[in-house]
Amino acid sequence: MNIENKQGITRIEYAIKAHNFCPIGQDWYTSELKAVIEPNKQIPDYIELDNFVRNHIDKKELIIEDAASVLFNHIQMQYKPKYLVVTNAVNDAKHSAVTVAKEGGCYE
Repeated sequence: MNIENKQGITRIEYAIKAHNFCPIGQDWYTSELKAVIEPNKQIPDYIELDNFVRNHIDKKELIIEDAASVLFNHIQMQYKPKYLVVTNAVNDAKHSAVTVAKEGGCYE
């Protein structure tokens, strides 16, 4: 669903958790995904985003960086924000806590 940004929203912070299996560490971990979105002409449908994460990220075999990239690419293609940053913070893997980020955007 396309939702027009008629309110002039300039920043959206979206957060959701997913569970992933790491093919490197051979164990499950929790992805704490966050997206900071500077919307352009449309704002995200949060239910659609939740469903996307459940269907394409949650319970999938992905390394931390892949989980962040999958969400980033979806938001960028679907909603064409002015700017977007997606982070994935993981604190329960076999290694130390890590947060990765992917950012970019700038659409007309």
